[in-house]
Amino acid sequence: MDRFVDHAPADTLRRTRVVNANTLTVPPARQAFTMAVSFRPSYKNLLKAEELLDQFMVNEDEAFVAYLLVQALPKDAHDAFFRGALAGVMRSHLSEAERFAGDNYYSGGEGNRDRASLLSQLEDPELWKDENAAEFDGVVRMVLAANEREYLRAQLLRHVPREPKSSRRHEISS
Repeated sequence: MDRFVDHAPADTLRRTRVVNANTLTVPPARQAFTMAVSFRPSYKNLLKAEELLDQFMVNEDEAFVAYLLVQALPKDAHDAFFRGALAGVMRSHLSEAERFAGDNYYSGGEGNRDRASLLSQLEDPELWKDENAAEFDGVVRMVLAANEREYLRAQLLRHVPREPKSSRRHEISS
């Protein structure tokens, strides 16, 4: 397992795939890596993350692998890591999207059926009515947890009427 972690193809782990104009998926290699390291002893993940980040020169790939290793830590160890100095080193080498992705590893369910069901709810015009505000709030929270902000944005543009820009006419009185 140590060799697997040592030789993880960071460029493959970082790559996301566009499913359609509004949806990105987590690469299967990242899902497999994340699952595999979650079964590894926590101390080994922490030591490897520290090793990757405690160098004179840290690159983006090393920071990303360290990020994935830290995500696999138990909550207490995870939180302790983010209170330390190496967390800043790691964050400084991650892209903005990677930094703000959070700790969410929602996989979409088997065959992405859960994700598809969730997103299809946003397409239902009934959900967007005032009387369904509580249900709408729950669906929006789940969509955000699934990291589908762009899809949500597209549905907002589709379902929420825009107010026309006010144009002031100056009437000339004669």
